[in-house]
Formats: sequence, C-alpha cells, structure tokens
Amino acid sequence: MTVKTGRSVGGPENYHADSDQWLFVVGGTGVVTVDGDTQRIETGERHGIENDRNEPLETVNFYTPPR
Repeated sequence: MTVKTGRSVGGPENYHADSDQWLFVVGGTGVVTVDGDTQRIETGERHGIENDRNEPLETVNFYTPPR
C-alpha cells in the first residue's frame, strides 16, 4: 500500500471484523494511531495511518483470520 504525501488511510472508524492485520513499513515515514514500528492490528481494533512527510509512505499489509 502506498500512502501519498499529506494523505491518510483508515481512521477512528476503520477496523477489520474478520481478520488481524500486520503492517510493515518498507519505505518512508508516517504516523500510526497505535504504538509500534511493526504493528499487529487485532481483529476489530480501530486504526489509521497518516503520511506526514514529503515522500510516499509504503507498507506491506498481511491479513489473517482471527485466533
């Protein structure tokens, strides 16, 4: 996923009801609304990602069924 400069994805109402999400930053710098550089976003956990820099923020996202 690429988040363009000054843009964001997700937000306070964003969650995945049927899967956990793993997020790996592979390029750029941004702000995630939950703590950590490598962040597991659990099923149903609301989250968002914001690019606050002048370069694209690139991530690789994996989704897994809940445990």
